[in-house]
Amino acid sequence: GKKIKKITFDGLQTLTSTEMDPITKEYVGEAFSDDVYLDLLGKLLSLEYFENIASNVEPYDQENSACILNFVVEERPVVSSLKFVGNTKISGTEIKDTISIKKGDIFISSNVILDERRIRELYLQKGYTNVRVSSETEENENGISLVFTINEGRPSIVTSIQFTGNDVVASKTLKGLLSQKEAKLLQKGAFQETLLEADRQAIISYYQD
Repeated sequence: GKKIKKITFDGLQTLTSTEMDPITKEYVGEAFSDDVYLDLLGKLLSLEYFENIASNVEPYDQENSACILNFVVEERPVVSSLKFVGNTKISGTEIKDTISIKKGDIFISSNVILDERRIRELYLQKGYTNVRVSSETEENENGISLVFTINEGRPSIVTSIQFTGNDVVASKTLKGLLSQKEAKLLQKGAFQETLLEADRQAIISYYQD
């Protein structure tokens, strides 16, 4: 097949040709073939940016010495608005900084599930072990309206950390090893399940040393 001299896109609205260059540049200069085309098409589809992709091959010059591979794309809608409902303990700004989806991004449904998880993890770090997060989308003429609904629940507070069997090492010393802290003045003592294993290992390492 003839060499691919150029790869172009028609139909880009949110994205730009420059943003597609990292995907396409390795194919420029390759001889056009079904395998090359299907490999590139697979990479474009895996981005999840496009509803539809069509293509055509055009001659690069009058001598037909090379070709231009042109993709005609239809982008998926963008996130036109992003809202949080039910968040009284953590600000919308902090949640926005935690999630990957931003207003104006192309809407990818799999990212919503990941961001629900990120919001849950943010709350778990602050001791809200019963938090529940869901999301709703609504399509409008401007794109997709995305709403995350957060049921925060009550925080779990560590009021006391106790040890048994520590005949040699004082409890105060062991507490100093822990990332998890008790609630007291200027310390919220939010329970973080993710710290349990690390704290267990810290105690084991202390005794082994």
